[in-house]
Amino acid sequence: MTKSVKIQKIGIVGAGQMGNGIAQVCAQCGYSVTLADISEAVLEKAIKGLHGRLQRLVEKERLTQNEMESAIANISTTTDYAGFGACDLVIEAATENEAIKKSIFEKLIPALRDDAILATNYFDHPLSGGDRPAVSLYGYAFHESRAGHGAG
Repeated sequence: MTKSVKIQKIGIVGAGQMGNGIAQVCAQCGYSVTLADISEAVLEKAIKGLHGRLQRLVEKERLTQNEMESAIANISTTTDYAGFGACDLVIEAATENEAIKKSIFEKLIPALRDDAILATNYFDHPLSGGDRPAVSLYGYAFHESRAGHGAG
């Protein structure tokens, strides 16, 4: 039986359109979010876009200024995966390129806690075999990381 994990900290790999949107929703819901991508420039662009979307919600009175500031404060950025060891849930939302995804998983998986949940829509990854349980939900595969247990 799998131990349940209370989700408090969420890591998101990929600060493009999908990852950025996921980060926004998670931050607005009060989760602590770590957003990762390959460069500070990409992350700065993502945060600028996120800030703009939140500001538009404030202008339309769908969000208060305090809610916007709180959501922004909930997001930190990084270019490495070391900080993902504190994450309860990690969502991979990187570009649809097999070589890039394989590289991400090689670096990401060792950084995760044993009880962390990894969500991805990439089905040919190091977690897709062995003793790692998986459930597909809306095209995403959710896995326990079992960090340190090999690549599967």
